[in-house]
Order: sequence, then C-alpha cells, then structure tokens
Amino acid sequence: METNELVNTAIENLFKNTGIKAKWKAFTKKETDGKLTIQLKPDYIDFNVEVKREIRNHHIPALLNKADTFPPFMLIAEYIFPMLKKELINNNIAYLETTGNIYLKNNNHLIWVDTNKKIEKPKEATSRAFTKTGLKAVFLFLINEEYLNLPYRALAEITGMGLGNVNYIINGLKEQGFIIMINNKKMKLINKKELFEKWIGAYDTRLKPALHIGNFTFLNKKNFTNWDKIKFKTTGTLWGGEPAANLLTDYLNPEILTIYTDEIKQKLIPQYGLIPAPDGNIQIYKKFWKVNETERKTVPPILAYADLVNTGNKRCIETANILYKKYLNEKFEKR
Repeated sequence: METNELVNTAIENLFKNTGIKAKWKAFTKKETDGKLTIQLKPDYIDFNVEVKREIRNHHIPALLNKADTFPPFMLIAEYIFPMLKKELINNNIAYLETTGNIYLKNNNHLIWVDTNKKIEKPKEATSRAFTKTGLKAVFLFLINEEYLNLPYRALAEITGMGLGNVNYIINGLKEQGFIIMINNKKMKLINKKELFEKWIGAYDTRLKPALHIGNFTFLNKKNFTNWDKIKFKTTGTLWGGEPAANLLTDYLNPEILTIYTDEIKQKLIPQYGLIPAPDGNIQIYKKFWKVNETERKTVPPILAYADLVNTGNKRCIETANILYKKYLNEKFEKR
C-alpha cells in the first residue's frame, strides 16, 4: 500500500467510524511525510506525520526523536501491534491506523478508539536477502560496503552460506532497490537506512532465535556485578546488547548480559561458571559472522543497536539513541 493510499484509507475509516474529518497534504523532500489536519470543531489540529506500513520495536527511537523535533506529531500506519500502541501512548505520540483506530491527546482533546480489527492481507513473498542466510550477508554489507564487491566464493566463505545463495541474495537486494551498479563490475548500497531498519526487524524474528544457545546465571552471583572484569577465552566471544552498550556509550547499567560466541556450549559452562536457567539473565547466542573489524570486546555497533531497540525497553531504547548518534548517524543519515 503506497503512502497516499494508506493515509486516505485511514482518513476514510476514521470518518466512517467516528464522524471525524481529516485532510491530508503530502510533502516531498521534507523531514516528515506530510501534514494531517483533523477537524474537532471548533478546532483544527495540524499534525506533522510519519507514515509507515507497519512498525516494530526498532522504529520507536526514531519516532520519539520525530515527536520531539516536529510537534505536534502523529504516526499513521497500516497496523500497530498492541504493545507498541502502549509505548506510543506512554510517550503521548498520536497515531492513526488504516482501520480508523486513533489516539491523540492534547490540552483540549482526548480521542482514543481501538475497536476496529486489522484488515488481513495476503502475505508477501520473502526475499532471499531476508532469510536466515541472507540476513548474515546483509549484516556484513551494512558493516562494510566493500564486502558487497568481494568475489562470490569469498563472500560465501565468510558468511558460511552456499555459493549458489550469494547470487539470489544480491539479486534480491537489487530488486528491492538496495543495490545499484555503478559500473560493469562494482556495486553500491543505496537506501541504507531503510535497509538497516528492515534488517533489524527481520534479524529479531528470523535469525536471532536460531542463534540462541541458551540462558544462564552465574554460579558465583558476584560475577554479574563484575561482568566487565570477565576475560573471554577467545576473540570470537563478544558482548552484545546491554553490556556492549555500556562499553560503547558508558551509559547503561546492564540488567541482561548478552554474549555472542564461537565457543561451544560444553566449554562455555565450565569456563565462565555458568548454570543453565530458562529465565536466566545471561543470554548467549552463536556468533554468525567470521570477521572482526577491530580488536574489540563488543559486537559491532549495528548489532548492539539492534539488540537494544528490539527489547522495546524504554531505557534500552534511550541508550540505543545515544549509540546511534555516536556510531551510526554518519553511516545512515547521509543525504
């Protein structure tokens, strides 16, 4: 569903269900997608609008920034998951769905309609670029665009995928408008921020669960408090999520310790004094890339950011914003 079609559907259903009239004006080359004027007699309220087909946890930091920068602000989306609606309401961000469901609150008005069901649509085919295997390759491209132009055999080796998959993944990214050819041999990523956002959501639902080795606690509870003193046995074991954010931003005090590793479970348990625990606050995942950009204790900032925003946790999202501005802004915000 295109932006204008999505907004017009939302406006039509809003009027049908509530009698509230609204008028849409689309923008081009501006920081927001357009302006929505809602008629609440005798008032007319203008909202700066961001339009998305669907939102996930990783969109929340950007929406919070937009709401602060362009008040009054509204999100218009085809569908918003209930937990994300709660997050938007907690931050007093107005929203409107294509079903006509709406939330807005200001000094004079409070409107909250949440009774209209999602319109089910046929599922779209998944591009090879966003399968478990494809997500590993996209991760490398986002870290360093030069990986995009490696020989296919080298790329297959680094990602651990079959040689035949490389061509499917590259073509999938071309079809979705994320790769262009700049000459007969060299490729370039475009729309990188959109690609990054899409990767974050797909990583959380498709790849990350398959990487989960297990949850644990420390045999010695003091080790959790002194987590930053732990010395990993291999360079392939790295902090992710909250501890990575702490080391990269010096801001977040971890409540969950996330680790990515190339070590096997049987060695991890005795080496680090771990006890398997389904609800444990140490979460360990298999490291899914075979290159290290620098000697570091943490996963690349791209992955740490994804871990944080996908929690949906307010303090993690706040830290993700700090991390983004420090490490990722230049990579993804270039015009």
